[in-house]
Amino acid sequence: MQSRDGVGKPCHYCKRIMLPNSSEKVDPIRSGQECSVDHIIPKALGGTDHKDNLIFACRRCNSIRGHINYDIFYMFANMILRNHPDAPTIYVRDALVTFITSLAESAINNKRESKRAVGIALSKFVKNVNNSK
Repeated sequence: MQSRDGVGKPCHYCKRIMLPNSSEKVDPIRSGQECSVDHIIPKALGGTDHKDNLIFACRRCNSIRGHINYDIFYMFANMILRNHPDAPTIYVRDALVTFITSLAESAINNKRESKRAVGIALSKFVKNVNNSK
């Protein structure tokens, strides 16, 4: 993990320099650069607040990532966000959907990987359903 305060440091994903969070009115274009803490494994998916599960990310990247798998989003950030860090959020979200859809289509075209992906998803689904009872 980076220092205790990610302000002034680059975002883990897009590498833009992060700004402090402010209660004052901030330029909407720069507000996405405010520093936030991102969970590698989201809390909603069982992640914790342990320091090994936390990274500093700008508010925009953290928001766009949501509950998307860290490795998938990091790959997307490495290929797209770092080359276009100031692109409008609407285009970044669209590119992310296209990226994930393309990954899924690649898996579908590869029968063995497709079956593996279905098996993993089914296993996780059954586990979650059983744990919710």
